[in-house]
Amino acid sequence: MIDMSKERSFLSPRTLFGSGYISYLGPEARRFGIKNAVVFTTNSVINGEFAASMRDSLNRAGVSTNFFIEIEPEPSVATAERAFSFAKERGADGVIGIGGGSVLDVSKAVAAAATNGGLAACAGVNSVKNPTLPLILAPTTAGTGSEATTVSVLIDAQGKKFVIYSPHLLPSSAIIDPLLTHTMPKDVTVHSGMDAMCHAVEACLSINSSKASEATALSAIGLLSDALSVVATNPKDAAARHDMALGAHLAGVAMTNSGIEVDGCPIAGASITHAVGLATGARYGLPHGLSVGMVLPHSMAALKGSSRQKLEKIGIAMGTRPSAEEAIEKVHSIIKDTGMKRNLTECGKNAAPDIDKVIEDSLAAKRLLANCSGEIGSIEMRAVVEKIM
Repeated sequence: MIDMSKERSFLSPRTLFGSGYISYLGPEARRFGIKNAVVFTTNSVINGEFAASMRDSLNRAGVSTNFFIEIEPEPSVATAERAFSFAKERGADGVIGIGGGSVLDVSKAVAAAATNGGLAACAGVNSVKNPTLPLILAPTTAGTGSEATTVSVLIDAQGKKFVIYSPHLLPSSAIIDPLLTHTMPKDVTVHSGMDAMCHAVEACLSINSSKASEATALSAIGLLSDALSVVATNPKDAAARHDMALGAHLAGVAMTNSGIEVDGCPIAGASITHAVGLATGARYGLPHGLSVGMVLPHSMAALKGSSRQKLEKIGIAMGTRPSAEEAIEKVHSIIKDTGMKRNLTECGKNAAPDIDKVIEDSLAAKRLLANCSGEIGSIEMRAVVEKIM
């Protein structure tokens, strides 16, 4: 029997997927009436092998461009404010983001601020009342899935998260071109891929998932589990890069549609993996994909009693038998095969003295833990955190 209370509208952006599809950038901009675009990207993209085709595509479409490249990892509110001022000063009528999650988050924030009274007015859940400027996003990493989510995350002057949640943050168009990911360094490839795997697994396990989001998550898991080990050892494997890009995008879609809803706004379906990963990443300055990735098999084990059937489905998607234990072991083997660090000690961090604070910070992420299928109290959380010390 299907639990109809879990069936709801399914949010996903208009998506163009395929190798070489970045050449559609100009036609997509024209489709949405963009004539004077601000392009948020990175220096490596500006000087990369696809820069000329991007510029040519926009030029042929009659779109003038203004490039802003000063976006750091974990972008600050101050950076987003500068980006917003840059867009206003140039009279931008559309936003294009080409880069990793940081670039896409700034792009989303600026597009929303432009039509909703500035950045500060957009903070929180459903504060974005008006549609954003036309927004086109093209990820250059296979990981965050930001081009398919309803959230933008920045860091304020106090080091705390400044978060915008709104369905309006879904872009007008998402262009997923696997070729853009081929030059990612190994660590970025692995960490991004593990971030995507976490999104997909947590979306599937979420008690707020629907049949549609679960199916999307399982598709992502199948693509990522086969491809991640391959690209870690052979970064030029085009088929594996293709599957990684598609898997990461589907994982983002699944996560968007598997969380709680607040005032009709979907909140990401991430749960205990991200609760612990965000706490450790912030405390020890670790890359996001690494901090959540090392938690994943242990959080799956913590939910084994309450999510065995879903873990069995995950096992099948990963190519194992329908076994929760084999699904967890498969994640361990992917981490080993990719050479990713497995705990904080391997990262060179002496975290043991901080264990109680990490547990406290992880338990404070109540919005994430609301997606867990089983109760996560201090005892359950300690069991997970101890595994990554």
